Amino acid sequence: MQFPGKLNEIEVKEATRFVRPKGYGRRMALSYLRLIIYAALVIAILFETFVRHAHVPPALLYSRILILVLIGGASYYRYRKGSREAVANLDASLPDALTLSPQGVRLEGPNGAQGFQPWVNYTGFREGEHVILLQRKEKGLYNVLPISNLGGGERENLWSMLGSYLPTVGKQTALRS
Repeated sequence: MQFPGKLNEIEVKEATRFVRPKGYGRRMALSYLRLIIYAALVIAILFETFVRHAHVPPALLYSRILILVLIGGASYYRYRKGSREAVANLDASLPDALTLSPQGVRLEGPNGAQGFQPWVNYTGFREGEHVILLQRKEKGLYNVLPISNLGGGERENLWSMLGSYLPTVGKQTALRS
């Protein structure tokens, strides 16, 4: 069974959700805390400008607003640039195609490069709505199978095939929502 190696944005999001490290939630909470602090700073500056000092010189008012727009715009630009670079780096590191065989997973890269991973190098798999993640024994290494375009019968065949190659994975541990 052959799969394309490149992922679309929805498949990338689902695959990254599967491989998030421990502590990801705390880091995201800190990120949101920074956003809340920035919003409080904006509110404080606007309150100081409009409520407490009704007669603020226009140059000071415009400079404060410009500073807020620059800080917010730079933060947003940095966030978007980082997410685009992450998707581009991930896409460049993925193989062009993956082929499942009874011996293992054959990877086909650009310019005819090929690789092979036998089934004994995998510890299990997780199935989502759009991807199946094959977890390798090496910590942090995965192969992603996009299954968005597979029908229900093809998914069941794939699931039973993976279950026969990776017998230690039960149905409850393979599924993750």
